Amino acid sequence: MTVADDRTATGALPGHTRITQQAIARVVAIVAAEEFDVPVAAVRTRLLDDAGRLHLQIALPVRAPSLLDLARDQGRGPGSADTLIQRSERARAVIARRSGQLTGAVVGRVDVDLTGIHRPAPGRLA
Repeated sequence: MTVADDRTATGALPGHTRITQQAIARVVAIVAAEEFDVPVAAVRTRLLDDAGRLHLQIALPVRAPSLLDLARDQGRGPGSADTLIQRSERARAVIARRSGQLTGAVVGRVDVDLTGIHRPAPGRLA
């Protein structure tokens, strides 16, 4: 059987595909940045083994509105009164699910460390 015949019979091309740790870390950083609405450059990730599952350690600032914006929008918008912990817990679940979907890895644990406050410059779209 030739290589061409083998491909036709199995539907697979000989070789392998590998996703490096660096690529997975980048995907996780992008997912976390999107979920927390902060720049990707502000996100640090570390990947560890959790008994065969992926343990994600993520450190990033949290986006926070200015006090003036809070006073203007008091009581408006869904989730506007959520605490940082509530927002982070929801984000951890989304990061685990999306990172697993995109990389094919089984995520066993996600730790998020909030390292500071990110506020976009006034008058700019973030």
